[in-house]
Amino acid sequence: MAKRSVAPRMIVGYVRVSTSEQAQAGFSIDAQRARIELFAQVSRDFHPVDAYLVDDGFSGSNLERPAMMELLGKIKRREVAAVYVTKLDRLSRNLRDILELLDLCQQTNTALLSASESLDTSSAVGRMVVHLLGTFAEFERGRISERTSDVLGFRRRSGKRYSKFPPFGYAYENDALVAVPDELEALAEMQTMRASGHTYRAIAEMLDARGVRPHRATKWTAGSISAVLNSKMAQEGSNA
Repeated sequence: MAKRSVAPRMIVGYVRVSTSEQAQAGFSIDAQRARIELFAQVSRDFHPVDAYLVDDGFSGSNLERPAMMELLGKIKRREVAAVYVTKLDRLSRNLRDILELLDLCQQTNTALLSASESLDTSSAVGRMVVHLLGTFAEFERGRISERTSDVLGFRRRSGKRYSKFPPFGYAYENDALVAVPDELEALAEMQTMRASGHTYRAIAEMLDARGVRPHRATKWTAGSISAVLNSKMAQEGSNA
C-alpha cells in the first residue's frame, strides 16, 4: 500500500497595517514585506517565504482579522513551519494575545520569528524571551488588578458608586451610596447569628422567613449569605 504523501509545512510572512499607519514610513505593506525578506535571508535556518497573509486596514487591538484568522487556522492544522513578522505588535498590540499565539506555536512546533525583537522561538534564547514576556505580562496584570482594587476601594470608602449593583444594606442614588436601614438591620442580625455559630443555611432560612430578599434573587442561599458577610462592605462596616 502506497504511503500517503504529506504536504511540506509552509513559511508564512504576516503583515498588518492599520488605517492610521498606512501613510507612515516603515509601516506600509511593501516596507514590511521587504524587511521580512531581508530578515529571512539572515535567519539561522534560511527558508524563503512561501506566502504572505495581509491584514490591510485592521487594528491590532485583538486577533479578529481575516488574515490572522486564516493564519491561526493554518497553525492549528500544522500547515505552517514558521511565521515571520517585522514586529510582534503586527500580530497584536495586546500582550495576552501575543502570549496565546506564542503558546499555540509552541504546541504545534511552529517557529515565530520577529525582525525587530530578534525573536526566534525555535531557539533556546527565543524560548527564554517568551518566558520572560509571560513573566512581565503576569506582573502587569497584577499591577492592573491592584490599581483597579485601589480605585474601587477609594470610591467605596467615599460613599460613591463602585460596582454595577449596590451591596446588601445599601442602594445607589445617582452616583452616591446610601444606606437602607431595614437591610442594615438584617445585615447586623446576619453577622450576630454567624458569630454565634449559625450556618449560612440557617441564616438564609431566617431571612426568607422574615421576607428579607437579596438584591438579585428571590431567595437566599448559603452562597449568597457567604458573599454578603464576606464582602468588603460588610467587613468594613457602615463607615466604609
